[in-house]
Amino acid sequence: MTEPSTSETAYSDTQYDDNYPPGMEHHWWSRARAEIIQSALARLEPTRILDVGCGRGLTVAFLRQRGFECYGCELGRPSVDGVVVPYVSTGTAATDLDEGFRDRIDTILLLDVIEHIADPKAFLDDLLRAFP
Repeated sequence: MTEPSTSETAYSDTQYDDNYPPGMEHHWWSRARAEIIQSALARLEPTRILDVGCGRGLTVAFLRQRGFECYGCELGRPSVDGVVVPYVSTGTAATDLDEGFRDRIDTILLLDVIEHIADPKAFLDDLLRAFP
């Protein structure tokens, strides 16, 4: 039996559907969360952002609409809103993204991710090695 990857997701298609129902981006929690993230990021110098474990790309879409250069990657293969499809990689671990792309990332978001990782320390160590 092989060990699961440190970045392996526990999400199934059903879980994506349950956690990201149509219109979720308009729910008060999603809006408040996105506003808090935007406020925190606005205090940084211009930055290239990667939302690791971005799900369907709701935060990526929100931030891009507000002028942030934000990308996402998701180990699973959820459906992604057409507006952010060019900016979201699905079926891909962050550490497997193109090295040239990884070298240009200044900020990594791990929003509701760590609690789904079997070995969070190994996962964070992998990210530290893969990103400058």
